[in-house]
Amino acid sequence: MAGTISEEDIQKVREASDLVAIIGERTPVKQRGRDFWCCCPLHNEKAPSFKIDPVLQLWHCFGCNEGGDVFGFLMKTEDLSFPEAVRKLAERAHIDIADTGGRGGVPSATRVRTRRPRAATWRAAAWAATCRAAGGWASRRGAGSSCGTCPRRASRPRRWWRRTWP
Repeated sequence: MAGTISEEDIQKVREASDLVAIIGERTPVKQRGRDFWCCCPLHNEKAPSFKIDPVLQLWHCFGCNEGGDVFGFLMKTEDLSFPEAVRKLAERAHIDIADTGGRGGVPSATRVRTRRPRAATWRAAAWAATCRAAGGWASRRGAGSSCGTCPRRASRPRRWWRRTWP
């Protein structure tokens, strides 16, 4: 169980897994035209904003702006790593997976935790450092502490352009 999974096996599992059926086990799904729609299982909502494309086997939620394929859905809903999601779907579809090489002694969950921080985390740290520096500079000159470039401290409210039209 500790090796890597070949691309052929991943493709077999992807083709054997029906995204609409997997999501339909968690929440009621309704067909509208070619696509299927339901309420998002990732967050609470009243109106359906979760779209499933059965031809491409992709999903997207317009409420939380998440999306992906069948592996991504399992990874988000059940908090699994990619190899664990592939193995779970392979077991569901009765497909045997052959492990090839890889780092044999380290479990996959440990490998995920030892990777470098994500780019978003790095960007957030860079923005925070910029805001601290700009805030100190502005306060020394008698201005407010907002730097004006940080997206979290925007000077105008969201959708400000809608408020300017009658």
